Amino acid sequence: MRREVPIAVTFVAGILFLLDYFIKIPYVSENVVGQFLDWAIIIAAFALILGAANLLRIHIQKIIKGKKEWWNSVILLVAMFVMAIIPIIWTQQNAVYTFLFKHIFENLNGTMFALLAFYIASAAYRAFRIRTKE
Repeated sequence: MRREVPIAVTFVAGILFLLDYFIKIPYVSENVVGQFLDWAIIIAAFALILGAANLLRIHIQKIIKGKKEWWNSVILLVAMFVMAIIPIIWTQQNAVYTFLFKHIFENLNGTMFALLAFYIASAAYRAFRIRTKE
């Protein structure tokens, strides 16, 4: 029961979003899909807050205890706060935010996806490797 309800809600929401995208039904588009979209935004916001709080808690403990390479945690927290506060102080069209986004965030994003591609390739190699002649 614990797994079936979220799967059913996800399936129904996915079908409704697909119907809304391909076939515009006025009542479904305005009310039902709109409600699902509102709830998705709220859930995503809470997930973002929870993830940031968890990241903050883990890395502050790492800094306080002086664990190995604690300075990486300092860099992470400073970067997280700078990228979160800059668009609040200035708009997202500001030159400072645009510079940070284009020259730091986009490069880090590409790096993460490249690392993910190598990880997937190595996992596929290990999974499909022939272990014996049989």
